[in-house]
Amino acid sequence: MIKKQKNKKTLFIEILKSFSSTVALILLILCIRWMFIEPFVIPSGSMIPSLLIRDHIAVNKFSYGVRWPFMNKYIWRRALPKRGDIVVFRSTTEGGKFMVKRVIGLPGEKIFLDENGEIWANNQKIPRAKIEDPKDSKDFYSVSERSLGANYDKYDFFVETTKDHRYRVIQDRLAYFRWSDEMYTVPENSVFVLGDNRDGSSDSRSWGFLPLDNIIGRAFAIWLSCEESFFSLRILCDPLTLRGGRMFRAVK
Repeated sequence: MIKKQKNKKTLFIEILKSFSSTVALILLILCIRWMFIEPFVIPSGSMIPSLLIRDHIAVNKFSYGVRWPFMNKYIWRRALPKRGDIVVFRSTTEGGKFMVKRVIGLPGEKIFLDENGEIWANNQKIPRAKIEDPKDSKDFYSVSERSLGANYDKYDFFVETTKDHRYRVIQDRLAYFRWSDEMYTVPENSVFVLGDNRDGSSDSRSWGFLPLDNIIGRAFAIWLSCEESFFSLRILCDPLTLRGGRMFRAVK
């Protein structure tokens, strides 16, 4: 009888240890996701050619500080976004859904987009150069017409260069109206964001400035990418359509 009681006690202790270990692991994963890294899937073509539809990206949530869980407030702000950073954030106008854009204007700056699509920040033009061959993959990942969603000749490709980033953007050659010619003055605690698909993006030109508190983190890597989803579930890639060359690449 004593032996059976000891066996039951030992079994209970083992179950308790196993349960405690599982809970500790779950808490560790949640802590990492809350403070450091969280995955997201690109839902639209607003960031083509830098990010494609169904790119699975990793977001560094520690880049700009530590936030309260489930809140748009920082416990500790570590740094401000840099011009050219790709950020994931909660929308200010579309029910708080997650979006991804590139930071172009910083707090206090005056931003102007001219008729050619070139960007001026505090009267200084952001350098850009036209890419003559969009299939050129010497410095960037080659984007297929399938991923682009159109023939190459529909778009002009450019490279923009900031102090910390060098990246591609596209403009529709047939766009008859591009944007307002107004000067945007970025408020404090906000940034001005654009999609790299300049004529196919809903961004600060249409819904205004992005509050810093809405930013989740900075996209830094593509860890999975595919042309089609599996069973129409965005988070699952069809293994037959993997874009192998995009996997485990840094986001530019």
